[in-house]
Amino acid sequence: MKTSHFIGALLVLASAAGCEREAAPTAPHMAANTATGNADGRIAFAVSSKIFVMGEDGSGVTQLTPPAIWIDDDPVWSPDGTRIAFRSTRDGPYYDIWLMNADGSGVTRLTDSRPFNTSSSPAWSAGAAWCGDRIAFHSNRGMGNDIYVSNADGTGVTQLTNAPGSDITPTWAPACDRLAFVTNRDGNYEIYVMNPDGTGVTRLTTNTAVDQDPAWSPDGSRIAFASRRDGNSEIYVMSADGTGETRLTNDPGRDGTPAWSPDGSRIVFTSDRAGRDDIYVMDSDGSNVSRLTDGSTGGSYPAWFAPAPPPPP
Repeated sequence: MKTSHFIGALLVLASAAGCEREAAPTAPHMAANTATGNADGRIAFAVSSKIFVMGEDGSGVTQLTPPAIWIDDDPVWSPDGTRIAFRSTRDGPYYDIWLMNADGSGVTRLTDSRPFNTSSSPAWSAGAAWCGDRIAFHSNRGMGNDIYVSNADGTGVTQLTNAPGSDITPTWAPACDRLAFVTNRDGNYEIYVMNPDGTGVTRLTTNTAVDQDPAWSPDGSRIAFASRRDGNSEIYVMSADGTGETRLTNDPGRDGTPAWSPDGSRIVFTSDRAGRDDIYVMDSDGSNVSRLTDGSTGGSYPAWFAPAPPPPP
């Protein structure tokens, strides 16, 4: 799961450099026809720490990043669908954000944690969110995890948050006028929103359990998220002001990392309800759940490409 992985990583990151790496996993079976000239309807996702794309019906699975011992995951589309940002450990044991073309070519580095140190260990950056020519992300390059924003080429890095606790996984509202993020600044992890310049911080969820993985609906009126408030991680939805929280999934497995379809009628998410992480899709009211990825290979971190909305008047 996206944020739950990040939260767990905060506890073990200092020992990551000394951990033994796993052997390169076996890639999923590829569909016979994987060519696509248009990102519309495509879903990027991760399998065994590599980035793939597929059609919205689960067909045409295509591997974008190569089999290797490093980790590539948490993909996010550029607004025009031509590029994908993702986090990777390909240049060391700590995460940074990288960019590539939508076909997997032209891989370039966006953030470089090597100049920064936290407790004598390299800093890390992750949780990219794209809006126009800006990318928001979180990094512990300062005193702790905070939200930053940069140009799409990695220049012009600006720190947005600087509060006690850990601020992670920012996500832009469709109009680029707000950022939702997860923070434990008031105790446990909850969902907050703020203006693009870091002002106007407002808490949306109040619960003793972890609330995480916020995802804006295409019209900006709702936010889907994952919460453990009912015992295990389930998908919920609320209005953009935090009201009207409604539970969408109800399964003994862990459900998380929701992402909306371009028209807002469906939500794709990660679940281990069949024994391992796979990508599922459901209607936005929680009905008609179906599995998109083959349970023998799995999948997580889904990102559904939606064309960028027109700029505000």
